[in-house]
Amino acid sequence: MNEKNAPLVRGLKKEWRNNTLWSLLIYGVFFIVVTNLPFVTISWDLKFYLSIASSILGTSYILTIRDPKNYLGFIFGITSSALLGVQLWMLGTYDQSILYFLVFVPFQMRSYLNWRKAALSTEEEKPLVLHFLPLGKSLLAFGLVILFTAIDYWVLDSYLMPEASVFMKLLCGFVVGTAIIANFLLINRWVDSWIYWVVYSAATVVYAVLLNIPFTILLFIFFVIINGSTGVKWIMMWRKQQKSRAIKKEL
Repeated sequence: MNEKNAPLVRGLKKEWRNNTLWSLLIYGVFFIVVTNLPFVTISWDLKFYLSIASSILGTSYILTIRDPKNYLGFIFGITSSALLGVQLWMLGTYDQSILYFLVFVPFQMRSYLNWRKAALSTEEEKPLVLHFLPLGKSLLAFGLVILFTAIDYWVLDSYLMPEASVFMKLLCGFVVGTAIIANFLLINRWVDSWIYWVVYSAATVVYAVLLNIPFTILLFIFFVIINGSTGVKWIMMWRKQQKSRAIKKEL
């Protein structure tokens, strides 16, 4: 990092720190409320503490990468994914655990490097530009979601969870499929990635409800809201860029 980038990095760190404080506040309030409800039973074990930690870090991550320049959010995203992977392994949902370690963690590492390079670039003639997938690639992405869902369903049905219901296996497969595509598209800031993040988060809320993981349920409810608002924000940024390009062409 050179001196020219120092003010930018300081601003990104401040934004990251503030988002983490908001996340701590949100989950602190939730923790106090939930632990005092008479009808809620909590198992005070390692899985529960992993759920708390991954929820706090995961919310900070999503809040931070709402800014398409703030690559620092991926540090907590990687940590949160690793913690969730351990938690899911302990719960016996091995396909979801493998998903976090083989997809989320490496893809988020790649996103960190790509976003950092773009944010710290000193080439002013190359501003940050957002894009939607062209129709052909969009259809390919959706087709890959279906393919990954089918593959995961087959693995679960044949080896990992043959006793699970058809719905549960389809849900797990759909979570895997949408997560892979969402992570891949986020590396290069495709706006479409947020559509898949919203769908993935909504499916994971249902999944967490079935597994009765309260903090993970709250985490992904927040993800649905935050990912949706981020998608709207990025679309507005994209439209602004399109208008700016059109004006420049007219001139």
